[in-house]
Amino acid sequence: SLLFFVNAFCMTVHQFEVGDEGERHTAKEALVPMITWEVQDNLLNRFVYKLDSEDVRDRDILVNKSRDMGASWLCIDFMHWLWLFRDDAQLLELSRTEQYVDQPGNLKAMFQRHDVINQWLPDWMRPPDCLPGQKNRTKMHMLNIWNRACIDGESTTKHAASGDRRLAILLDEFSKVEHGREMRSATRDAGLMRIVNSTVSGPGTE
Repeated sequence: SLLFFVNAFCMTVHQFEVGDEGERHTAKEALVPMITWEVQDNLLNRFVYKLDSEDVRDRDILVNKSRDMGASWLCIDFMHWLWLFRDDAQLLELSRTEQYVDQPGNLKAMFQRHDVINQWLPDWMRPPDCLPGQKNRTKMHMLNIWNRACIDGESTTKHAASGDRRLAILLDEFSKVEHGREMRSATRDAGLMRIVNSTVSGPGTE
């Protein structure tokens, strides 16, 4: 169960909390369990439904996200769940620069969020040698030797994912990439499912 996995085992990091009126406060604890809201449950359930849908023409999801809703963490949680529990899952994560894919210490980077999740998993659930600096966790690559699943990362050049074959592809902050049209074309046949996660960045973006 994706919902059980996220709520029972996943952690998240935030620097501030949002009050009932939308005001921001310094977070008492930056590292906290990922306890989901109903709207977040709906998105997680949608991920699972779309991936396993019989409608092969439409497995893509656009997450038109707003700030402070945890959408990026939920996308990472879903990819991590596939990496842990789906045999031979080949997964790809793309962001607009390499620093936003994998840069030590930068929690905006997608692979650093995977590291946070892995660090807090129980030993019996975490695959061997996949923590930072270990042999199955190299730059923009994470391997699960128990089920042969892997997550790779790339920056969003216009040729990214071209010729690739992946179970799921995550396109992060897609409204800010330079080659949106080429990227959308290149990834169309490269992944069974695409998740486009982005805040709005004005008119005219792909």
